[in-house]
Amino acid sequence: MAYWLREWKYDAAKNTRYLGTLIAEGGLPLKMLAADDNAIRNIIDYGLKKYQESMETFRPLEEYIAERVYRLAQVFRDTAAVVLFADTVRALVKLAERFDLKNKRNLVEYLDQADSGWRSEFPFALDGNQVDAVINRWLGNAADERQKVEKARVLLSALCKGGKLVLAC
Repeated sequence: MAYWLREWKYDAAKNTRYLGTLIAEGGLPLKMLAADDNAIRNIIDYGLKKYQESMETFRPLEEYIAERVYRLAQVFRDTAAVVLFADTVRALVKLAERFDLKNKRNLVEYLDQADSGWRSEFPFALDGNQVDAVINRWLGNAADERQKVEKARVLLSALCKGGKLVLAC
């Protein structure tokens, strides 16, 4: 990378993100991600749907995602890609938990105003309008999944009074 005067990408623990660097340097097909139906977007959406189950069952999110990578090109089927997708899901969920994303029109714009450093939480670079469109969709899905969890918690707390399950017919 030094030859091309480019820098490696690092995660929060300062570990080198080789696949993240590749993607940041144009290795992720951003135009494909912007399409309505593509395998990477579907894997991230699947990860968002399985995130809460992963937390509740202590089954690593990577295992859920690994079940779906067979749909991708061979280069995206390795462990590093699975970890990258899982880290992406975790970043999206973390943002959905930290910010109230309900009823916001442009989630990327909202986050840019609320916290200018939010993009650094992702395992790959988030530059360009094409990526913003994809992240808007993923953030919307993360917020929807978060809202489902909150509704389930409210319903469960309504059914449980004083530590006892109350069933009313």
